[in-house]
Amino acid sequence: MKLTKCRNNHYYNADKLPYCPHCIHIESNVPVDDVEGLRQQNVETISVENNIACTLQERRTTGWLVCISGEMYGESFILYEGENHIGRERNMNVCLSKEPTVSRNTHATITYNTESNTFSLGIGASDKPIFHNNTLVTNTTLLTNKDLIQLGDCQLLFIALCSNKFSW
Repeated sequence: MKLTKCRNNHYYNADKLPYCPHCIHIESNVPVDDVEGLRQQNVETISVENNIACTLQERRTTGWLVCISGEMYGESFILYEGENHIGRERNMNVCLSKEPTVSRNTHATITYNTESNTFSLGIGASDKPIFHNNTLVTNTTLLTNKDLIQLGDCQLLFIALCSNKFSW
């Protein structure tokens, strides 16, 4: 454990967190029950002590990604309303931290549009390829339930909660 003291004299485990979770709570005015994860949340990046950190805001679950091939085989990731960034960094909405062939910052995005009730797969800041159902993605592509997404050696199964049968 790497016990670290922040500028406000809080202690936290720097092996697990790249920022002080106490300072995030104070600077973002987020209620404690959100910091503890008692409500659904959105990850929004802000700068604290020159590190990337996260604040929590309410967003509803709209679907999931399940890793079916790669280093994170069997793990699942929640998708929320709006834009979900996918990459290896801890500040990504979908953090594929154990996948060395995935870009650190925004390899791809999945966006749920509440007005049209649709999911789309977009190209991120990376120049690495993205595949949708074994086809190279060159533009934003609509997703349907059980589509396959491949980022590097990581293959993800897309599962939609929201559809024409259910939405928030």
